Formats: sequence, C-alpha cells, structure tokens
Amino acid sequence: MKNVNTVNWFDINVSNLNNAKEFYETVFNIKLVDFPTEFGKQSGFPFDPKGLNVTGALVEKKILYQIAITPLYTLNQRTV
Repeated sequence: MKNVNTVNWFDINVSNLNNAKEFYETVFNIKLVDFPTEFGKQSGFPFDPKGLNVTGALVEKKILYQIAITPLYTLNQRTV
C-alpha cells in the first residue's frame, strides 16, 4: 500500500494558547480540542483517522526563541 500521508503531524508553537485558538477556530471555522494537561498546554486540530488529512496542535511555550527552522521529517515510520 502506498503511503499517501508523508507528513501527518505538526506543532505550532504559540505564546498565548487562548488567542491562537480563537484565531485558528475563526479563520478555519473549526473547533480545536484541548489535550490533557500532562502533555503541556496544547489544543489539537480536528482530524478523521480514516481520511487523507494532516493534523497537529497548537503548543503554548512561554519562552519562544528566534532560531533556525529545523523540521523533523517522519518517512515510512522512520525518523530522518
């Protein structure tokens, strides 16, 4: 079976989760789901586990650093 979801998860770091949730829910006309607090302060985008979509979460970080973007790619169940 061909893997059609090469990228399947993303995190968007935000400094204020409530403001970010309001923004994305308004722009995309969706409802984000709060994750349990043991995972940190996060809200997930909706997804269909049988669909061909990508999903992820807003992740609140109090300290955001200006750094180079270093993406983590997951290909065929292996981290590159």
